[in-house]
Amino acid sequence: MTDYETPSSEEGLRDLLATLELGTVMARDFDGVIRFWSAGCVRLYGWSAAEAIGRVSHTLLKTVFPVPLAEIEAALLTSGEWTGDLRHTKKDGSEIVVAARKVLRRDARGQPGSVMESLADITAQRQAEDELMRLNADLEARVEAEVAARENIQLRLAQAEKLTALGQLAGGIAHDFNNVIQAVTGAAGRIAHCPEQIDRVRRYAGMIQEASARGAAITGRLLAFSRRDELRPEAVDAGALLTGLHEMLSRTLGTHISVRLALPSGLPCAFVDRRQLETVLINLATNARDAIRDHGSVTLSATPEVIADDIHPFGLSPGDYIRFSVRDDGAGMDEATIRRAREPFFTTKAQGKGTGLGLSMASGFAEQSGGALAIDSRLGLGTTVSLWLPASREAAAATETAAPNGFRALHVLLVDDDELVRDALAGGLADLGFKVSQAASGAEALDLLAEGPDVLVSDYAMPEMDGLALIRRAQRALPRLPALLLTGYDGDVYAALDRASTDRLKLLRKPITGASLAECVASLAAE
Repeated sequence: MTDYETPSSEEGLRDLLATLELGTVMARDFDGVIRFWSAGCVRLYGWSAAEAIGRVSHTLLKTVFPVPLAEIEAALLTSGEWTGDLRHTKKDGSEIVVAARKVLRRDARGQPGSVMESLADITAQRQAEDELMRLNADLEARVEAEVAARENIQLRLAQAEKLTALGQLAGGIAHDFNNVIQAVTGAAGRIAHCPEQIDRVRRYAGMIQEASARGAAITGRLLAFSRRDELRPEAVDAGALLTGLHEMLSRTLGTHISVRLALPSGLPCAFVDRRQLETVLINLATNARDAIRDHGSVTLSATPEVIADDIHPFGLSPGDYIRFSVRDDGAGMDEATIRRAREPFFTTKAQGKGTGLGLSMASGFAEQSGGALAIDSRLGLGTTVSLWLPASREAAAATETAAPNGFRALHVLLVDDDELVRDALAGGLADLGFKVSQAASGAEALDLLAEGPDVLVSDYAMPEMDGLALIRRAQRALPRLPALLLTGYDGDVYAALDRASTDRLKLLRKPITGASLAECVASLAAE
């Protein structure tokens, strides 16, 4: 018995607890020796007071602590109490979980005396909680399995839809490319038949160029639809771009179509991927032409617009935009068609007449550029497709167009494994006054570096050594050598360029005219 307790007080406490059979209470010395064992402890654990008193509590009860005992004792010494769950073994060998609250009592000298413990059996509660957790985990697993199963079903359905769509897509592409091939073949045949008739040769050569532009537009739509790399936005002179497209479309949409241009003065630049915007507008103009049965007009326009903070049409963020529009006076669309118009592969054209990618690609391009697309159409009154694209605070980069044969004598090393492409590009450069050395492979091009070319122009996709690897090796040999990389599909090239450490390198996408290539070569050489 400790010196702070008196027999009368201890006996009174024991008598009170025994008489009222209060909860499960135990008193022990700080080192664990049990000094008091209530009737509640007898009922809970099975040991009588005579059997328990004098025993070390955690030995008798085979206590499993949630943390080391030393941490619990430190908490008692510091704060005077500790609360937590303990696992005990009863006299009959069964295990229970109790919620314990331990309170330290100090003696008159302030030294640790006894520890009073209040204990409550929470075995059933913890078992219920564990069961609930198990059921929740099982439910989560079942939900995940169900979601996975549904996603698998959706994936199979999507694959089936893709196969159907690919059949429609192949038919549309085959039709479009067969028309391009027919135009090129026919015009080339006429040139071969009457090479001495200069006017006819020029007219048929123009037909070939126009057909090639149509082919480029087709591949552009496909590449833009499947694009996963980031756009390359820049400040683009919207007025100049539409003026150039107006001239080209006036020659290519057909004699029954009047192509009009509506531009305000002082039109700001747009901040967009120039090549993608051109592809989108060409495609929208082609759709507009196809919607006109006999004679009609297609109007290209652009206007500046400001989206205020309190108005967010089509989900646009506040700011300055340019609204590009392509309007026709064709057949128009009903509400049901408008709702589906932007779905991939949906088309109202006859079988084999279209791919159904145009509006889907245009909508995706607008959203990816930070803008929006809207369709306004009425049956019998025509259709207007509008693109809101961010305006640029910067001016478009100035471009100097050199006149034919106006380039200084530059030596170009041209590399392409396709002989027809290589010969055509080399001929175009030579006609404009360039000295051209040709190579059919990267290895052959490395051997020609000794000639000291001013610019290296290489195709990207070549066997054994691709164009980017060639440029890296060539620039190690000639560190100041500028290079142009040509590709028919740039989906993987941008990622490779981001990893490249090469300087003085520009990327161009095929097809490209000899004049355009010459301008790029001259510009790069002048840097």
